[in-house]
Amino acid sequence: MKPMLQITDLRHYPQHIPLLAQWHHAEWSYLHPDFSVSLLEQEMQNYRHPGFIPSMFIMLDQQQLVGSSSIVAHDLASRPQLSPWLANVYVHRNYRGQGIGRQLVHYAMQQAKIAGIKRLYLFTADQQAFYHSMRWQFFDHETIQGTQQTIMCLDLN
Repeated sequence: MKPMLQITDLRHYPQHIPLLAQWHHAEWSYLHPDFSVSLLEQEMQNYRHPGFIPSMFIMLDQQQLVGSSSIVAHDLASRPQLSPWLANVYVHRNYRGQGIGRQLVHYAMQQAKIAGIKRLYLFTADQQAFYHSMRWQFFDHETIQGTQQTIMCLDLN
């Protein structure tokens, strides 16, 4: 039987914030060594506020959390002039390889376009080809916590 996957706004499912914070910390703590899981949980409360930015979208398999994507105002302290950003694209390892990451990215892009955003940015260490396949273009390189990252952009017209 095919899973019942749906993408929705985290605002409707705040009970998933603790698990998301654990996943995101495990995946990206090397970029933010001063962030704890509890600090991430506190920051994720901002996704519950009204207004489009910040927004976090989650994919659920029935009521089980599968993955996330976000639109945030700033994701790179060294580039405050660049805004907004696609961030937090994460798929639980049991669901990888099924196109879920692509669905989460497309959904965030669509929501940003509906909100009137003209350009999005992201950074990635190793998923350049994945994003390039969805029309994202190289913008620049940046070293974050000793790791080489690629900044990419997408025009939403």
